[in-house]
Amino acid sequence: MGMDSYLELFTTVFGWTLANHIYSILLDTGIVFIPLIVTIVAVWMEAHVDGPDGGGVEWAIRKMEVELTVALFVMSVCFVPTPWTTLDRATLLYKPDRTVAEPAPATVTGSNSGSTFGTAFGAGTGGAGAGVPVPLWWYTVMGLSSGVTAAVRAGVSDGFLGLRQAEELARLATIENPALRSEAQAFRNQCFVPAHARFHNPGTPPSEIVDSVIANPLYGKDDTEWIGSRAFLSDPDYYASFRARQTVAGFTLDFLGDDKDAAPGTTGYSMPNCKRWWAESGTGLRSRLMSQSGGRLQRAADYAWGIVNAADSGLVPTALDPDFVKDSILKQALWRSQSNFVQTDQIIGGKNESRWELPELLSGLGI
Repeated sequence: MGMDSYLELFTTVFGWTLANHIYSILLDTGIVFIPLIVTIVAVWMEAHVDGPDGGGVEWAIRKMEVELTVALFVMSVCFVPTPWTTLDRATLLYKPDRTVAEPAPATVTGSNSGSTFGTAFGAGTGGAGAGVPVPLWWYTVMGLSSGVTAAVRAGVSDGFLGLRQAEELARLATIENPALRSEAQAFRNQCFVPAHARFHNPGTPPSEIVDSVIANPLYGKDDTEWIGSRAFLSDPDYYASFRARQTVAGFTLDFLGDDKDAAPGTTGYSMPNCKRWWAESGTGLRSRLMSQSGGRLQRAADYAWGIVNAADSGLVPTALDPDFVKDSILKQALWRSQSNFVQTDQIIGGKNESRWELPELLSGLGI
């Protein structure tokens, strides 16, 4: 019998254990027989009031037979636990949802849950605590509802639900390393801003390469509005024609390429062009951003790609590829990592001296 969470796995046993204690109290004290006594008295009073004209003794006996039979049936099916319907026979288990950290989670049971709550179930296959008897009616209801729920979830887990989980992973992504955030900002200023300005310059001749990327429904016009633009990387007139203004760690000197003008005997790191800076395998900014924080962004991208592969083909463009998924995750991470606070009185470049100093000081203290 499948559960929907770790908590439900344990509360099911705890709840029915408590129900069995309550049942024992009601049975030992005789309270359980009060409804039957009330039924007998109510039928006798109704027959006594109506008299012989209302059916008399024969009617009262038949009425009492029906009322007591229904009451005993309901009590035996819905109230009395049986030794044939115990929780260990139902095999309580829980299958956690896939996550980035654990793409293939193992199914857990009460006695093998990986938590201290498992001690409540005891040692054994089903666990001592799981041998709690349950009334037949509720045992059947739990089994049917568990099966229906599992079937519904299995039908949608690889479709829209999984895609929503991947979207949420992308929204939660961020760049946590301060050095990488600073380098990403430097790349934006030294590479993206000049390339973006050239692209929007009315005097720039049209580019078939850029137009083909923009015409691709996967990228569209928004492709040129983020630093990992596929159009700027593909066209040699954009990222390949700009370079870093300082040496970048991890890039070796290239005397035949970016560093052909370097003096003989120069040592240290290279000042790569923007295409190498972003896209070079292993040392490029894109690779290092994806692998930062123990590869969390990379795992998020792999998880999202796995969900996309499992989705119905009608929901996924045929041209979709893993690099596009990685770029989508990275785009969200970069967007969430950008600065959101701007000192409005210093946007132009100089401090606005017309402001009164005391309110400005109080405002600064408040912030």
